Amino acid sequence: MSEQELKKEIETLASELIGLSNSKTIIERSFSWLKVQYVGRGSDSIQLWLSDEYSEQFRTRYMNETIDRLMKIKANLLEG
Repeated sequence: MSEQELKKEIETLASELIGLSNSKTIIERSFSWLKVQYVGRGSDSIQLWLSDEYSEQFRTRYMNETIDRLMKIKANLLEG
């Protein structure tokens, strides 16, 4: 996948996660960050993509890892 396609996939997953936000898991977005607050259990902040300071290869790898991470969060939310 190209960088643009990866970004689009990340945008879609981030939007889906925000839509799954509930009283136990609050998900908010701020620019290129997604904050996941597991009420009473902690929180996680995820940078959705990296700046152009990093190599294209590194950014691509990071975005693929981010997609995997977001998909795991989504699966956990859907399981209840």
